[in-house]
Amino acid sequence: MGQKQCKINKATQTRQIRTVTELDAAINFMGNVNGDNVVDISDVILVLRIALGLDTSNECADINGDGFVDISDVILTLRIIILPKNWTEE
Repeated sequence: MGQKQCKINKATQTRQIRTVTELDAAINFMGNVNGDNVVDISDVILVLRIALGLDTSNECADINGDGFVDISDVILTLRIIILPKNWTEE
């Protein structure tokens, strides 16, 4: 299963999400806030810092796509790590 890629269309400010294949190895994806191509605890900490206003925002930190980085995005980043195959399912 591929990861979700996050890109913001600068002209329309709309969020575009697509599945990433192995050929897209160097691009940012949802939860990969620090850009190292792995979603891990360092990304969770960075999303938490962004939510608390201690760090600048990143388009890959807004996991739920509501336009804000808050505690729900921190929880969703944790879910990506713990439940990588079905993190969006309730």
